[in-house]
Order: sequence, then C-alpha cells, then structure tokens
Amino acid sequence: DTMAGPVARLVNTIVVPAPPGADLDVASTPLSAGHERRWSFGAQAGRPFAVKVASSTSKDVIRAYLHEPGGQPFRDGHEQEGSTGGASAMFQLDARDVVTGNYEAVAAAPPISASSGGVRVIQAPFTMIADLRGDAAILALRNLTTAPVTVVSRGTMVGGAREETLSGEGADTGRLAFDLPAWVRRVEIDVEMPRVDWSRFTDFGVTLEDAEGRQIKTAPLNYAFGRLSTELPRAREGGPATLRLFPGWATQTGGQRWTTTVRLRLYGDTAKGVQLAPVGATTVTLAPGSAEGLRFMAAVAPWALPTGFVPLVRWDATVAGREPWTLEAPLAPAPTPLMR
Repeated sequence: DTMAGPVARLVNTIVVPAPPGADLDVASTPLSAGHERRWSFGAQAGRPFAVKVASSTSKDVIRAYLHEPGGQPFRDGHEQEGSTGGASAMFQLDARDVVTGNYEAVAAAPPISASSGGVRVIQAPFTMIADLRGDAAILALRNLTTAPVTVVSRGTMVGGAREETLSGEGADTGRLAFDLPAWVRRVEIDVEMPRVDWSRFTDFGVTLEDAEGRQIKTAPLNYAFGRLSTELPRAREGGPATLRLFPGWATQTGGQRWTTTVRLRLYGDTAKGVQLAPVGATTVTLAPGSAEGLRFMAAVAPWALPTGFVPLVRWDATVAGREPWTLEAPLAPAPTPLMR
C-alpha cells in the first residue's frame, strides 16, 4: 500500500574528513539522549596527535570514542567518559600508534539523558622516527608545516622491547617464552597479522601465562591487530612467562598457515627511568619541510633486560612549552630509512 508511507529507509553517509595535519575545532552543541556526533580526520604514520571530546558544562556527561582507519577501535583504549574542562575525554596518541588514513572521533550522549558534545583535534607539526646508529641513538624530526618549528627533545629509557615472528600450521598453538623480571611493572604485547589474513579466522586467542600455566591476561584478537596490556603487582618475584596464540580457523581446509608479528614491551618504574645524554644541542628549529636528527648517547639500561630484549626509549618532543609529543621505540636500528 503506497499510501501507508515508507517501509524502510536507506541511509547514506558521505564522509569528508579534515585533511592530514589540519587541526579540527568544533564547538560543543546539544545532543539528544542516545544520539551522537561523528568527525573524521586524516592522519599520517609517525605523526602523533591528540583528540579532546568535551561537553558544554560539567553537568553534561559525554561518552567519547576513537576509531582507527577501517573502523577498528583505537588500539590503546577507544572509550572514555568526560564532561568539560579538565574532565574532558582525551586521547593522546604516541607516534608509534598512528597509522596513515582517516580516523573517526565520536561524542555520544547517554541513552536516557541529553548532553552536548564537541571535538578538538591537534596534530603534531612533525613526524617522529627513532634509530640506532653505532653508539648513537637518533631522534629524527621532519617539519610538515609551512612555518618554522622550534622543538626541545629528550629521550628516557623506560623498559625493554622485543619483536618476534610466530607462525604455525592448522591448529598449531604459538608459544613464545620469555623472562618476566621482578622490576617489570607493566606488560604490553602487540600481535599483528596481515590484514588480508584476518578474514580466514573466526577468532584468534592471545593469552599471557605465568610459569605455572596460570593466566595473567587474555586479549583475543577482534581485528588483524590487537594489544594485550596488563599491570603487574609490585610485590612479586620474577620468573618465566609464556605468550600463547590459539588460531581459530573459519574453514577446515588442510595445510593453512598463520603468521603473526609479536612485539613485547616491558615497563619498569617510571621514576627510575634513565635519561639519554645528548650529543650536542637538544633544541632545534626546523625550517618548513626540513628534517633534522638529534643525537644522544645510548645509555646503559637501569634494569637487567631479559634475553632477546633491547632497551625501550620514550622520546619527548616539546613545542612552546606545551605537553610533549611522544614516540616509544626500541633502541635498535630502524627497519626503514630514517628520513621518510
């Protein structure tokens, strides 16, 4: 009966993202209960950025979400709750976590009450890449803007890092044994497979176990990339640990193989981190489009690193006294050219 009105609605959304590097500042506007606003913006690998989602007043509670290119929830925690001012929801992305493509920020009102929401996106004016050349640790910065940028940099050793490739066939369970010393306060493990492979799995289990086989943390993959992160008790003894991977195939085809890249990061007490001694100036002014490498001495790790691990350095790059942009990187030769 055409007089009864439409049976269904087909909704088409046209996304016009803000270009990479462009700051986005949208004032907070009212949101009905259960409604949301979305903003899309471009990003570049190695270029850190910050996303602030805020409401108009402290009485307006807002839920904030951040999604990576392709729709995956942000790998380091995609959901926050906030309101306004210092209570705003804030996502601060380290350069190692930024991938090239269009990100999406979301402000959502609670399901039973109205709210308000706006967004501010600030992108670093430069990319950050770390390298190790001989005895020198290098932080390379490239100015991507049309104006000079003065940057103050430093490097702090915060733990240890290790990267391995694990593979298997069929129902093979992947295993990676490593030592988890008593000085470790937090563990982060990234597991990644080629994106084209993910459709071959219904699930992919990721479990960290202690020496007795007890589960310390589980974080099964929901996408081709996943992160397991857990805090560890301060009063504990060091000992062996094992990362276990459990492939769940979508089909029963014989001879199927799986391959993942595993990146482990062990963090110590941040108060005991060791700053790298600079070789020369730590302040540099980057001309538009130019790149500079700041050199530091590769210091001795303050902790005894387990076999297979190299020091993990947190690089800070500060502009005009603001919060520093950061890059966490292992103290190892970069796998790609330093100046991209």
